[in-house]
Order: sequence, then structure tokens, then C-alpha cells
Amino acid sequence: MKLLIVESPTKTKTIATYLGKDYTIAASKGNIRDLSTSGKGGFGIDIENDFTGRYIIDKNKKKTVDELRKLSKKVDTVIIATDPDREGEAIAWHLATVLELDVDNVKRLRFHEITKDAILEAIENPDTINMDLVASQEARRMLDRIMGFGLSNFLQKKAALKSAGRVQSAVLKIIVDKEKEIEAFIPEEYWVLSIDIKRDNDTLNLRFVKDSSGKSKIANKAEIDKITAQIPTKIEVIDVKKRTRKIEPSLPFITSSLQQEASYKFGYTSRKTMMIAQQLYEGVTINGEQIGLITYMRTDATNMSSSFIGKASNYIIDQFGDNYLRSTQLKRTLKANQSVQGAHEAIRPTNVQRSPDSIKNALTEEQFKIYQLIYARALASLMTAAKEEVTTITFNGGGNEFSLEGVKTVFEGYRMVYGLFESRKDKEIPKFHVG
Repeated sequence: MKLLIVESPTKTKTIATYLGKDYTIAASKGNIRDLSTSGKGGFGIDIENDFTGRYIIDKNKKKTVDELRKLSKKVDTVIIATDPDREGEAIAWHLATVLELDVDNVKRLRFHEITKDAILEAIENPDTINMDLVASQEARRMLDRIMGFGLSNFLQKKAALKSAGRVQSAVLKIIVDKEKEIEAFIPEEYWVLSIDIKRDNDTLNLRFVKDSSGKSKIANKAEIDKITAQIPTKIEVIDVKKRTRKIEPSLPFITSSLQQEASYKFGYTSRKTMMIAQQLYEGVTINGEQIGLITYMRTDATNMSSSFIGKASNYIIDQFGDNYLRSTQLKRTLKANQSVQGAHEAIRPTNVQRSPDSIKNALTEEQFKIYQLIYARALASLMTAAKEEVTTITFNGGGNEFSLEGVKTVFEGYRMVYGLFESRKDKEIPKFHVG
């Protein structure tokens, strides 16, 4: 008999459907230990002895720990499958320590999606606890404690302020610096000029480009009056130019970009977005089966697995045609190991065949919105650029130049799947000729 420990109780239900009766699935419900509040400064850290942490079991987790201890004594093997990030690695170490397992050799599973294939592959290829990641999390937690407790106590005594911290103090400095820039800014008057012209039954708005002396900036009302006084009742077309521009798709989502886009598109807070993404990651019930719909949602990586790219590429060709599949992946990726946690992927669907519309009835409205956003972004990142034909008409009015721009989509590209999340629209203009 084997005991598999994950973090979330919801995850146990999904994974249990993939593994047989030889496995007991249990949840730690997050971390089980934290730094104590004893010792110098109440840090729970022996600063004089190589910054050794003094950990205690969370009083709210004692029942969970007791249950895990009992289960671990009834099985032949304990396998730890906490989340695949720094925090998850630290939780794995805490569990191994508290359950008196061999920290160096206990089996550690890592998977970035909760699907049957991913779980079984992880079972076949167990790893061990990465102590470098554990040390990374420990350092961050200790900085939180030292900065939080030490600086907060000082500020409470000296400045009647409530708290400070590793993150909030740095952010506060950024805010203060930006506010100083705003206060130091010297306002400068400037004017924007546009004119309306009639063409048949159309009214067209032209943007000022430059005056007769070549000056493009209008500093005051006197200059506006001078320019408008020079404009005749009829103006002349002096140039017509057409060009094609490409609009590349964005990279697939990482944690921060998903939060930003969900806020912009749906008005969701970061907390709400992550809560919904967690639900999609841990699994929802579809036709009586618990299925994880997206990969792990806490990630800095923009790469996607070769397996997914291959399947998604075939899907794009089948649905849209060869000319919609880009020949190479987007190059705007982070360098290897540059602030990327482990071998994470971007946030993507676990199965490209599971389109948002095909599972809409199994999702809440909020789950559907986030899943549709993630699905479309991941697929779009593998598709070709959209192409637009841009027509620029230049007019002369009394020596002053004005312009009119029209935009026409000539190839949808990635917008075939992501267009509903973009606000770009074609702008039709009449045909003009020089003269």
C-alpha cells in the first residue's frame, strides 16, 4: 500500500480516479509548519547559528499532521506530490521531516497538470526533494520574518506606522519615487488639432501633422488660430501610401499576465482569478469524471511542452489550415533559468481537443471565462500574425499637412481564436487620389 500526499483536498478526488486501490490519497491542506515566534526579535531564527530556522507545527494543522502520521505508519511507501514550486518543495521537506521520512530519498512527484497521463508519468519517474528550492523558499520566508517583525516594531515605536515588509516596503519606495517625479513635473502647454472635411456624404476627421514651417508641435492658442486661418475651404490630397503591417500574438499566459488580462477583460481581482484558475487546475467534473483542465497556474515560464505544441499544431491545421500555423515559436521567451521556477510551463489547457464551448455546461460562468481566455491565448501563441493593410492619406491645406488613416484586415491569423478578446477594428475610408 502506498500513501500519496498532495496539498489540496480537491486534488485528492481527481487523482484518486487515476490511481488504483494500491494508493491512499491524502492532503496536507497547505503547509504544516512555520517559523516560531521565539528567540531574538521573535523571528524564530537562530541568527547567530547560520540562520537556522526554528519550526513549529501550525496549531490549526495538528489534526492533519496526526492523521498523516497514522496513515504513513500503515503503508509501505510514502510519496510526496506537493505543488511544483518553491513553496511546494518546502512543504514536501516539512512533511518528510515531520513524518520522519528519509529526506534525501523520499519519493517526490512533480506534475504540472492533473491529468491521467501526467500523474502516471510522474509515478513512473519519481524524483527527490530539491533542497536548493527548499533553501530558496526558506530564505524568502526568513526575509519576510526579519523585515516584517524587525522593521515593523521599529516603525511602530518611532513613526506610529503599523507595519513594513519585504515586498510592501520596496513597493512603497517605488510609489514615493514616482510621486516625487509627478510633483517635480513642470506642466507645459500643448494643443491638439484635428479638422473635419466633407467627402460626398461622409464626414472625415483629419489629424494635424505639421505646419508650413515643418513644426509638428502646437504650443498655444495663437498658433492654432494661425494654422486654422490658413486652411482654405478645399484641401488637396498630396500623397497616398499603403503598407502591410503584422500584429503578432502574445505569448501564452504566466501568472501575472493572466491576472492582468482577467482584470482588464472581466474586472476580476488577482485573488479571484487565481481562485478560479486553481479550480480549473485541480479538476472539475465532466461527464462524471474529475478532469484537470489547465496546467499549474503559478508560473513565470512562457514555454509549452513539445507534446502540447504538436497536438495543438495539428488542431490548428485541421481547424483553420496550414497558413494559420506559425513555422517557429514566438521568440519573446525568457532565457533559461531566468526567474523561472523549475521546469514550469506557461498556463495552458491540458487538452486542446477540450474546447471551451464543448465543456461550457460543466463550468460556472466565471470558470468558463477564465478557461476560454487561457485556451485562446495558448492556441493563438502558436498561430501566425494577423495582417492589416494600412492606408495613409496626406492632405495639404494652406501649407499645413493633415493625415487620414484607414485600416483593413487582410488576414486574420491568430485572431481567429483570440479576436474576441481584442478591441481592434477595421476603419474604412473612401478612396482618394493625389490631386
